[in-house]
This record gives sequence, C-alpha cells and structure tokens, in this order.
Amino acid sequence: MFYFLTLLFLVQGGPNKPATTPGPGHRIVEYLNLTESQKKEWDRIHIKFQKDINELNYKIRNKEIELREITLSDEVDLKKLKKKMEEIARLKYEISLKRIDMQLSIYKLLNEEQRKEFLQFLLGYGKGHHRRPHKMRRR
Repeated sequence: MFYFLTLLFLVQGGPNKPATTPGPGHRIVEYLNLTESQKKEWDRIHIKFQKDINELNYKIRNKEIELREITLSDEVDLKKLKKKMEEIARLKYEISLKRIDMQLSIYKLLNEEQRKEFLQFLLGYGKGHHRRPHKMRRR
C-alpha cells in the first residue's frame, strides 16, 4: 500500500492538470475489463472527483484574479501578495489530495490483475501509452 501511495504521489502532475485517471469513456476502462458494477462505481468515484475539483478550481480562479489585483496596485503589499499565494497553493494541494483519494478508491475496487494494469497506466506504460525514452538535445 505504501508503494502505491508513493507511486501516486510521484506521478501527480500539477493541480490544474486534468486527472491522471481517465474518465469512464477512456480506453483504460476497456483494457481493465471492468464488470458492470465496477464501471458504475468507477463512474460514481470519477463524477464525485470532478464535482470536488470544479469547485476548487473555481476558487483558485477567483483567488488568481484577486492576486492580479494586488500585483497591479500602485503600491504592492507584499504581505497580502504572500497570503494570496499561500491560499492558492493550499487549494492546489487540496486538488492533489483529492486526485490521490480518487485513484486510491479506484485501485481498491479493482482485482489484482486490473490493479497491475492500472498502475502501469498511471506510470504511462500501460496499453495504449507509448512512453518514449528522453532524448538529450544536442548543443
């Protein structure tokens, strides 16, 4: 379980990035060969996640507008600026935690073989994903 949580933490993108876990219509659902009850539970989990992060993203957008107002004022109040940035960071952190909760909920509903496929998908090595080795640029 620790390995799974560590893995989730490492593969997380930015908080405003779409969920790492695809929506119910995505190809991973097909590859996992979910039962009908698993599909219904997947949908329920994913919809709850979408509702939760939509609300948080709305708050973030409003805070970013407030931040812009602070930076555009004639005399920038550094205290207010820092406070607003902390508020935004806290909301983004909440989104990351909710994403991990969603992925853990999905992981728990899967059988052993499905869990392996799901982890491979999260890492970008699952069916339909083609992770290429990083090429170094020539100077």
